[in-house]
Amino acid sequence: MNISSDYKLANVQALIQELEPKYLSTEVALKIVANYRFFHQLPEPAWTELKTRRAIKERLETYAHVEILFDYEPGLLARIVNPSAKLKILYRADIDALPIKEETGLDFASKNDAMHACGHDGHISVALALVETIASNPENFSKDIEYYFIFQASEENLPSGAKTLIEDRLLAKFGPYELILGSHFTPQIMAGQIGVLPSGPATTANGFFKVSIEGISAHSSQPQNGNNPILIACQLVEAWERFALNGFDPKEYRVMTICQLNSGTVQNQIPARAEVAGSIRVLNSETEEKLITGMARLAKGIAVTNDAEISFRYQPGHPAVHNDSRIREKIIAYLESNSASHEFILEDFWSASEDFSYYQELAPVYYIHLGSAKDSEAMKYSNHHPKFLIDPKGLIMAAEFWAGFLANLDLS
Repeated sequence: MNISSDYKLANVQALIQELEPKYLSTEVALKIVANYRFFHQLPEPAWTELKTRRAIKERLETYAHVEILFDYEPGLLARIVNPSAKLKILYRADIDALPIKEETGLDFASKNDAMHACGHDGHISVALALVETIASNPENFSKDIEYYFIFQASEENLPSGAKTLIEDRLLAKFGPYELILGSHFTPQIMAGQIGVLPSGPATTANGFFKVSIEGISAHSSQPQNGNNPILIACQLVEAWERFALNGFDPKEYRVMTICQLNSGTVQNQIPARAEVAGSIRVLNSETEEKLITGMARLAKGIAVTNDAEISFRYQPGHPAVHNDSRIREKIIAYLESNSASHEFILEDFWSASEDFSYYQELAPVYYIHLGSAKDSEAMKYSNHHPKFLIDPKGLIMAAEFWAGFLANLDLS
């Protein structure tokens, strides 16, 4: 059966009848899949999400009691107006896509050279469903809470959309927030499942390094006349790998990955230059500093040994997300009390990194995983894979989870 049929109206209607969501109306559940189809065809990479924001805004303007507070390049902020509220909760949905050529074969595949290969089209669709559900049924949600939704640009690229929103202080202007929530679809778990990430570090911090090696060019038949930067690069990579493996306590989490090694243009000429680049993942700033300082020291020593010039550059990425323990307990309690409809998994920290971490400068945060995989075949296609998809069950049950959790959330 063509996978596109899973997203057809009749099949989605049958799925909704099977799932019997308690908090989502049939109309809203259908809209989630329709919106996913729409935004999946309209991927816009980081800092180019103009059409995406416009489409989000058009939908928000149709919902009762929804006010758009700002709409500019880093994101769009909306709230469900509740004059009696004493507390504010902010929910984040990222909206950018990746410069990846889609290979899903869907009848609603991307119409351009970008792709929603990380599930942000699903994040948008779930957030819109939450807005409509809360705005249409305020009696089901706490009269003491006002709900805010930030549709954020550029999660995938630096500069980060979240960091920009925090630094410009426009988001903070509408606070203070009691809690900030976020989630991410992943094919590591099945559609409909909830992956409960730990309190404390729930994702890694990341950073990016690049090294330029200046050697001496020469003809390949006369290597004694040159200083081959490729050989120096190989020495450097080997030294870094040994250091990252053996230079730390085994319990100290760190990942150093070489992702680029570029040099030369022909097969019979030693090039004058080579570049090595990659990324690191750690859980804390102390490990980051130790890793980067050691890598820079090794680069300097290898430069001296080989009589070459080596330039080492490092750009910090996102901090680690630190989940709030109180909210984790409330989420687990809610899932346990609704185990008939929500299957959940207690996960270890996610080795990936996320700019959601910047929101913890404003308030306690909680970040969770949402299952996207239809079957074991779909689990092979990780986030950022050209065949990544979110199964309709995952879309509907993600919104059902968040709507149910927020409807039952007691912050007293």
